[in-house]
Amino acid sequence: MTSPGKYDILIYLHFNSPTTFNSLENVLRRNILFENLNTQTLYRRMRELINSDLVLKRPLSGARTNEYSLNPDSYPLINHLSFLLWCRKEGIDHNAILDPKAESVIFHIQKNMEISREELLNESKISGKTLKKHIEVLVKNKFIRVIKQRPMVFKFLINDVTLWYLIMKGLPVPDIEGTCKDSITNIDAIKNITRSKEIMDNLIKLHIYSSTVTEGNTASSKDVERIIHDLPTDLTPKEIIEIKNTKDALDYILKVYKDTDLNLDLIKTTHQILMRGLIKEAGMFFASPTKRIVGSKLKLPSTNKEMEYLMRSLVSFCQLNKDCTHPLILASIFHFLFVSIHPFKDGNGRAARLIHSFILLKGGYPIFAFDPDRKYDYFNYLEKGRQSDISDFIRFIIEEHKNVLLAQ
Repeated sequence: MTSPGKYDILIYLHFNSPTTFNSLENVLRRNILFENLNTQTLYRRMRELINSDLVLKRPLSGARTNEYSLNPDSYPLINHLSFLLWCRKEGIDHNAILDPKAESVIFHIQKNMEISREELLNESKISGKTLKKHIEVLVKNKFIRVIKQRPMVFKFLINDVTLWYLIMKGLPVPDIEGTCKDSITNIDAIKNITRSKEIMDNLIKLHIYSSTVTEGNTASSKDVERIIHDLPTDLTPKEIIEIKNTKDALDYILKVYKDTDLNLDLIKTTHQILMRGLIKEAGMFFASPTKRIVGSKLKLPSTNKEMEYLMRSLVSFCQLNKDCTHPLILASIFHFLFVSIHPFKDGNGRAARLIHSFILLKGGYPIFAFDPDRKYDYFNYLEKGRQSDISDFIRFIIEEHKNVLLAQ
């Protein structure tokens, strides 16, 4: 490559904004791929970005030049950067994915979820040789999987990378409701059980118990009940605080969900209540190059700015899809992406399950809880989702939720 694409320039502006045109040109030329950069080409790329409302151009005071910066109020920009920086983190060549012919292949497979090679050739109008090249790129980067060899059939994968792509493109989540239809039907039939105060109180205890024990707390269900009623237990002070904080955070969710839409302040406030007295960074996004998820190969965002992009994009995605995606599925997708972003220093799993419950409450469903004895299955399905496809994670989450509700 001798010339950067507009998406390359967006990434450079992310690290170097605001800047003048000359400064940006000099920075780009330091990359060996762009050392022969054509100035006119760069001007054209910048005009494209400005016309798309992704970049702002302002006269620089006291100088005969302009300053260029990312447009912080543009949700399309936030969604673009979320995908591009996720690709960068994962070592994925975004230009290979965003090649127009590759995108045509993605579109047709995503639209059908499963499609044969012959159907894809007919719909995409590209040659067999070109199709083969893009299929190899998409398989390598976890966008699709070959599920049948003769005749060859491709399946679109739903995972962290492809979800950020769909968010960037403003495309709907593929319809996966059919894969867990029976569980959803069962939950629909009993979703009003929380009108009973006794059942609601029991679900609150189950949420606190399952969510804290999953993260290593040694409490029993009786310990949780005793702590809720301010009775003594043999738990450590830290474990007692974890349980009390989870109860307070859930009470906050139950208090505000009717009159509040999902937003970053809600998420941060929930985490602040959840982790008060446990970490000094409660309620604040926390990124570090050394931050890791135990037992996962996933690399995490390394800057708070990147965290902010991803979380804003995630909230926007949920708001845009709340009327076209079933709440049980939307909450599960949020849950998966939230713990994959891992925006806070600690308490990410507990916060994810609280906001999961918030989304369910907004959709008219009971709060989320599951059997903590299945926590290793929970973590395995999360990791499988990152490596391949989240469908099994969604089915697991909805099935576990159903089992808890049916037991009431």
